[in-house]
Amino acid sequence: MNGDVFTLEQVRVFLFLYLIQSLLLIYVGLGFFNKHIPLPRLLMEGILFSSSLWVVRYLYNFFSIPFGTHTIILVILLILFHRFLSGVNWGIAVAASLIGMILVLLGGTVSQLLVKGLGLTGEQILGNPWLHVLMGSIENVFLFIAFIVIKFFKFNVIKSLDLSE
Repeated sequence: MNGDVFTLEQVRVFLFLYLIQSLLLIYVGLGFFNKHIPLPRLLMEGILFSSSLWVVRYLYNFFSIPFGTHTIILVILLILFHRFLSGVNWGIAVAASLIGMILVLLGGTVSQLLVKGLGLTGEQILGNPWLHVLMGSIENVFLFIAFIVIKFFKFNVIKSLDLSE
């Protein structure tokens, strides 16, 4: 990522990686607890969270802040978005955020193994928007599997553990 904020390459990464990942993250996290928000609200929360993700990553790059801590900031933002935009209680907001982020981190491990196996560098990935989208999309593999299980098999923790809402 270079110093420019709005390059066409960064808009591609935003649309094809950050936005899709954010929508999956929100849908899956809430879906685990049988909370399904209307599509317009999902899109609004997804656009706001993916924009936050973009801004946080830009600021980390701009100020040369160690990159790992951005996850903590993003989890806090996601909790707040779930609580105030999706309207779920604090417990579900926290649990949904953590479950979603854990799935992203697990996918990130797969992505890192692939990057290492292919001998790619971070500069190569960030320097090519489509490679960035591809490697980032691999992070979404567990989110995508969870999406299928929740959407098509109607899985949720409430039903599975026989918890009352």
